[in-house]
Amino acid sequence: MNNIFDNKIKQNIAPTYLTGILQARSYRNLRIIMTKALGKYKISMTEWAILGLMYEDSSISLKKIAEILDVKASLITSLIKTLMKKELLSITINQNDKRGREINLTINGLKKVPEIEIILRDKFKKLLNDVSYIDLLTYIRILSIVANTKQV
Repeated sequence: MNNIFDNKIKQNIAPTYLTGILQARSYRNLRIIMTKALGKYKISMTEWAILGLMYEDSSISLKKIAEILDVKASLITSLIKTLMKKELLSITINQNDKRGREINLTINGLKKVPEIEIILRDKFKKLLNDVSYIDLLTYIRILSIVANTKQV
């Protein structure tokens, strides 16, 4: 497979079927790496995303998390309940509005997020050892463009 694509790149050709294959294989490999690492903590990739978003912005709303992840709010609500059972999140009553609730990382959640981040970064560093920092930033920018472009 790599020889086929490498030869096409040398010819400045990137047929869509090969780029599609590479994208699918890349996603599978990244998903396997993340799933194995997160499995030790018994959390899913989506749960990890929620924890990471909440770690970065403790005031983020469920609606905003659902929007960022491009999923229904009901899924986020369900996953938050799961994360509460795992003692990574807690709910408190909003002191300014008794009808409102605030979701927070627990002390355990605050410890686990940086711990898991270090493990995942190490795994990705090993995977992407031969990729330059500039190439990695370019890849992330491209992912951002693709992820944030509505289908036409």
